[in-house]
Amino acid sequence: MGIYDILLIIWAHFVADFMPQNDKMAQNKSTSNIWLTNHIMVYSAAMLGIMAPFVYFMDAANSHIQLLWLLVWVVINGALHWITDWCSSRATSYLWQKGDRHNFFVVVGADQAIHLSTMVVTWAWLFN
Repeated sequence: MGIYDILLIIWAHFVADFMPQNDKMAQNKSTSNIWLTNHIMVYSAAMLGIMAPFVYFMDAANSHIQLLWLLVWVVINGALHWITDWCSSRATSYLWQKGDRHNFFVVVGADQAIHLSTMVVTWAWLFN
């Protein structure tokens, strides 16, 4: 795994996790598994769309195999993202209502660190 793989994961995650997430998803994923699942489905589709061209050109001769592994990676990380967001969204919702802004942002930061860590580790596991 190289630095470009890591940068691709970071920026693809940023785009997929925040840009397509609408206000309803953001506000309701802490209390509704349906809204959380909607967020994860949109996120996963965005990650697949962003990452597919890069993975295709990693090894164009074996692109069908690479794209299959990408799909496995997206499904695994979608599930891990769901679990992480289930925990963190409930914690941040509680902290926000309590007025504990500092720990709210600590949890937001931990959430992102967990997402990035799981993506990098599973990428290294599947693609190296």
